[in-house]
Amino acid sequence: MIIYLKHLVFYICNNPVHRGLVENIVDYTWTSYNDLISKKTKRINLGETMDWFDSKEEFILFHKTKHYLNEIDTFIIE
Repeated sequence: MIIYLKHLVFYICNNPVHRGLVENIVDYTWTSYNDLISKKTKRINLGETMDWFDSKEEFILFHKTKHYLNEIDTFIIE
């Protein structure tokens, strides 16, 4: 289940790159990726989401890796 959730978070965060809006995920202002890696105080608790990745560094590494989204393909609406 956790691998599914990790891929789902990746899909959501990486969508601006996938759609060609930016080349790098950090360049998209409104992505939740930047909120997740930021040290700023947030209005929502993102701790559980980060726990799925074990650490901030693992989260960043996961998002730098090419993923084939087989686990969530059936839920993606193009």
